[in-house]
Amino acid sequence: MDYIMKNECNLKEQIFNNKSTECDALKDHLNSVNSEWKRCYGETKIVLDCIQHTGKRVEGHWFCCGIKCYYFIMDNKSWNRCKQTCEDCSLSLLKTDDDDELTVLKSQLYPKTYWIGLSYDRGGKEWQWIDSGSSKL
Repeated sequence: MDYIMKNECNLKEQIFNNKSTECDALKDHLNSVNSEWKRCYGETKIVLDCIQHTGKRVEGHWFCCGIKCYYFIMDNKSWNRCKQTCEDCSLSLLKTDDDDELTVLKSQLYPKTYWIGLSYDRGGKEWQWIDSGSSKL
């Protein structure tokens, strides 16, 4: 009798462990789906915000790498006009101090000309990001 109860207890413990593992896997999947939904929602919201502010759809394409997403707007404009277009669409020009990130992004660009959020401060004689931070690049 003791053997049967011990066996039953072990079986229940094994079922519990299996269910816990299954639950953890489902939680991970749900988190993944939620992250993807948030990313898609963010992309849709940006496009809609841009249409609302500018009255027209801005042509571009999305590129996601890891947890970061980038929206490339394919317009031939000056730096100031590109900055304004980004602001109209609730976006900003790229700011990065990571050479690897910049290399990956360059591989996504055609034509090979683009603007980032870096400008030259003639008074301070240095490159500055759009938020006035100095560049390490």
